[in-house]
Formats: sequence, C-alpha cells, structure tokens
Amino acid sequence: MKIGNKEVHICECLKEIMVKEIDLGNSIRSYNETPEWPEQDSRFVFLENKINITSLNDLPEWISVRVNNDMHYTWYNEIYCKKHHDLLAAGDM
Repeated sequence: MKIGNKEVHICECLKEIMVKEIDLGNSIRSYNETPEWPEQDSRFVFLENKINITSLNDLPEWISVRVNNDMHYTWYNEIYCKKHHDLLAAGDM
C-alpha cells in the first residue's frame, strides 16, 4: 500500500484492518516507519477518520483496541499489535 510515493509497511495483523478501512472510504493521513514509539521497532499509521470498531471481529488476543480519551493524544481510537508493536490510530479527538 502507498501514501503518495511512499510505501506503507505495517504488520499483517493490522494490515487487513487498514485495508478494510480504506475500502470503506477512510484514508491515510500520515505514516511513520521509525517513530520509536510506542516501542523502538514500532511503525505508526494515522487514518483520517475514526476506525469502525463495530466491524472488528475475532481479533487475536495480542491486538488491543481502545477509544482514546486522553487529550494528550490527537487521535480518537487506536489498534495496537502487542506482538509486532505497530500502531494504527485514527480520527480526531
């Protein structure tokens, strides 16, 4: 998957969710393959609109889904892969 001319890499655990969101009309706002947060080896994808959490079914136990209510962050909801340390964040607070 690409954003502009840049290839977007994210773990397979989150890639399926990201592709489904894009198919539903969401878009990638930004991508950082070396944010060094939340872990040293993390990759971070920020989607324009909130993730449709109600459409998520049968996620592995290492996938964490949460709605953010901390104004310190700028996104509304996030999906984090504890296995690969990648983060898919989305929407405005």
